[in-house]
Amino acid sequence: MKTIALQSDGKIIVGGNFTRFDGQTVNNIVRLNADGTQDNSFNTSGGANGSIECMALQSDGKIIIGGSFTSVGGFPPARIARLNTNGSFDTGFNSIAGGAGSTVRDIELKSNDKILLSGDFTGYNLVQVNYFLRTTASGGIDNGFENGQSANNPVYAIEELSNRSIVIAGSFSAYDGAAVNRIARILEDGYLDTSFYSLTGANGNINVLALQSDEKIIIAGSFTTYDGVLRNGIARLYNCRIAQPNPITGNDSTLCSQTLTYSVPPVANADSYEWIVPNGWTGTSDSNFITIVSNGQGGVISVRAFSDSCGYSDAQTKNVYQILPPEIPICLVTVDTASTHNILIWEKPADKSLIDSFFIYRETTTNVYTKIGAVHRDSLSAFHDYAADPNVTSYRYKISLLDICGVESALSDFHHTIHLQNLGNGNFQWTFYDIENAPNPVTEFNIYRDNQGNGNYAQIGLVPGTNATFTDINFSSFPNSIYVVDVNWSRSCTPQRGPVNTTRSNIRRVNRIDTIQEPPDTTGVSIQPLLQESFRVYPNPAEDVITIQFATPAQVERIQLFNALGQMLHSEQRLQLNEAHQKTISVAALPKGIFMLLVETDAGRFKRKVVIQ
Repeated sequence: MKTIALQSDGKIIVGGNFTRFDGQTVNNIVRLNADGTQDNSFNTSGGANGSIECMALQSDGKIIIGGSFTSVGGFPPARIARLNTNGSFDTGFNSIAGGAGSTVRDIELKSNDKILLSGDFTGYNLVQVNYFLRTTASGGIDNGFENGQSANNPVYAIEELSNRSIVIAGSFSAYDGAAVNRIARILEDGYLDTSFYSLTGANGNINVLALQSDEKIIIAGSFTTYDGVLRNGIARLYNCRIAQPNPITGNDSTLCSQTLTYSVPPVANADSYEWIVPNGWTGTSDSNFITIVSNGQGGVISVRAFSDSCGYSDAQTKNVYQILPPEIPICLVTVDTASTHNILIWEKPADKSLIDSFFIYRETTTNVYTKIGAVHRDSLSAFHDYAADPNVTSYRYKISLLDICGVESALSDFHHTIHLQNLGNGNFQWTFYDIENAPNPVTEFNIYRDNQGNGNYAQIGLVPGTNATFTDINFSSFPNSIYVVDVNWSRSCTPQRGPVNTTRSNIRRVNRIDTIQEPPDTTGVSIQPLLQESFRVYPNPAEDVITIQFATPAQVERIQLFNALGQMLHSEQRLQLNEAHQKTISVAALPKGIFMLLVETDAGRFKRKVVIQ
């Protein structure tokens, strides 16, 4: 059995793919009395010669049957026929002209007795129709129904709704060229109802439809998901869709830990709302507004309206963009008097509640800045760069702010340190203090000399801020003197360590000339300039000993020390480091001056200038 129809008198008509009932030949159709016995008054004159897949009872009691048969009661209708109430073939039904071109799978009678047919066919009464059509009550093609291209694959099931629109289902993926994913709702005139749609629909065929009293739709078939939700072969659908909410109002951007409110105007007939906020945001709501706390990351916020009778609306979305924390400017960079290393100084914002820490960056190659350290918000707003040697070169630094949400600000403009060089014969030059995207901040450079190298400096010169050279005509009178340059400018800041309103260079001895012959390469291993920060040498300048500190454990193959003429004065091989990854070398016997230290490790070959005073 494949189909059953119940008459108003309680009798039952059964169709299918069978040839006998209770031992009597019936050929695919039989009518039973209410007690299940065969009704012998129902005579089809031999029945159908093929399977009967579906049937429907018209208001006058006549029976429309559909299937794969090509004759009924000796008459040649193709796959669609009508029987009189006694089972005889009704020659007044207009399908004998050709009928359906292939199997008819479902029949649905409309309230006006017009007939909806669906199945595997692409023609009816020799006219092209694609798997679905409406006929008149007598079986002729209804020209008031627009078939168009119709479905692109077989339609297996039909149901009429109370508003006379039609739900169809099957194996099709389009109707009149529009994607519909195996289920669609058709208006009474035959056109697609675009207000009824799924997202991804069923992932397999829908073979059966049924309507509940509230007109929710039950579907069954070979699918395993519907709209991406696991549904193994059966699902219930709403036959309507509530209106999409109007655009969301609220902030277009967000900062860390910001409290935000978003809303939509109330949607007619909505019972609740579903809000989805970006990952890391906190807050829920089932009303038409929501208050949340942002984690500072941008994203998409969306809302759908929900109706108990019509389900979810389409989502209304709003893009919310991330605002980076404010850029923190550098106050100044200088050479620290106490450590003789570079120090970076900045001012903290008055409100530190959203700050986690500050990141320090140094230029490692041209216009490439590498993070070299971090300072917590509760620490002093200064950073000592012990890995950089201000006696070797000048440096550029930048700074950024990390907020408590993990969002980092843009890098600040760089500040460029002053590097003082001794050119010999009392001639000195230095690099300008440089601030990115800003004019020269220096009005004047002050030149100081410590005559005996004992820390007692006196000013010996003043040059304009546009000049970066100075000649000391009395240099020969002070063979042990030390020189330093600082500035006059209007910049000042007040970090936690105390007010600062000047910057100074590194120090230079009069007996140190900043030209040095490169020592010969006795190893055949090239120097690795990009790895120079893997170790540091201190103190520098030194008097008795120098300590070589490696950042990580290293296998040291060789250490060599050369003078300004390129002569090797000290050499050690296969060195053993202590537990702190250090090696100490005595330089007490060496003359004062500038030297080149070469270190060869398993990571490469490095060099560093060393000053002995």
